[in-house]
Amino acid sequence: MWWLVTDRNGEVVEPLRGHRVRQVFDVPGWGCLVVVFRGLRVGVLAVTDAGDIFPITPADDEASWRVDHGDLPGELRLIRTGLDGSLTTAGWEPGTTLRWDPPAESAGGTDRPSPITLISWDTPGGRLEGLLATPDGPGPFPLVVYLHGSPWFGLEVGAQGDSAFWTSRGAAFLQAGYAGSGILGEELMWEPLRSVGMPERDLDADGVLEGVAQLVRTGLADADRLYVYGFSAGGYLVNRMITRPHPFAAAACWDGAADVRRFTGETHEIQIFFRGCTPEECPDRWDGASPASRPEAVTIPLTIISAGRSNLREDSAAWHAALSRAGADSTLFVYPDEDHLFGPDAHRSALGRLAEAWRLP
Repeated sequence: MWWLVTDRNGEVVEPLRGHRVRQVFDVPGWGCLVVVFRGLRVGVLAVTDAGDIFPITPADDEASWRVDHGDLPGELRLIRTGLDGSLTTAGWEPGTTLRWDPPAESAGGTDRPSPITLISWDTPGGRLEGLLATPDGPGPFPLVVYLHGSPWFGLEVGAQGDSAFWTSRGAAFLQAGYAGSGILGEELMWEPLRSVGMPERDLDADGVLEGVAQLVRTGLADADRLYVYGFSAGGYLVNRMITRPHPFAAAACWDGAADVRRFTGETHEIQIFFRGCTPEECPDRWDGASPASRPEAVTIPLTIISAGRSNLREDSAAWHAALSRAGADSTLFVYPDEDHLFGPDAHRSALGRLAEAWRLP
């Protein structure tokens, strides 16, 4: 998930080493365009055949850019997505500056969220970023934190997510970046995947919790009404987080893992690659990475949302059963016709269940 940009001679372009590179587009006879992450922002750099590197998109732009590669070669179209989801198109060809077209309508239609701002906070591993939407009026507000899936490249400026749903119910909504996404660099991206020191040491969890603490300190978030949910890799992070000290009043895991020891086949091999050992070779590391090894540590209500066609459905059921045996407050909702990625109706239904459980109707 970490790419090195090389020139036509196969040499690494050193100034780009360490960047999160999303894509590279060849511009025949001239060079290439490199789409890179800057925190949660996405910009475009040019690398010429002569070795010159310069930004095409503004370096301080709070936006995400992509290249419409269907137009290669000739004039290229670059599409900008702003914080509010609005789309703007710019044309570019070598030796010119961006030629802007009028902006399009903001994304979201009539179900638009409150304005979204890009926020950041310091952690021991570096500076994290998140996307924050707030309802009208003064705080403090209930705060709903969302942890994205993937995790690589799972969140960027322009993502609206479920912000309209939660702000319309009077809650602030934070889509939080975390170390495992790569936002703090390759080395810190790998640390949570290696699972060394878990559950006591968890760079992903600690980074998100520091962002939540900052919103409480500033008076925006109500310390007694903090909620968290995550999807896929984010759901797995929720499970890890609630088996450690945390400030949340309730949580939800949305088709996320609870026991990495249960995986089979290719997924099991990937987990061995991440940790550098098998469960038999280092059981403590695999236990530490599996919240299901400590269900008694869950002291808040947990909603588990499971897709009936997902390969995680058995893990979700086992996690719910383990929590029930431990006396934890756990509720399992299974959507039998859904795959890992829920359809719009099922997605909204699941959000409604969370809003009801958290008394944010």
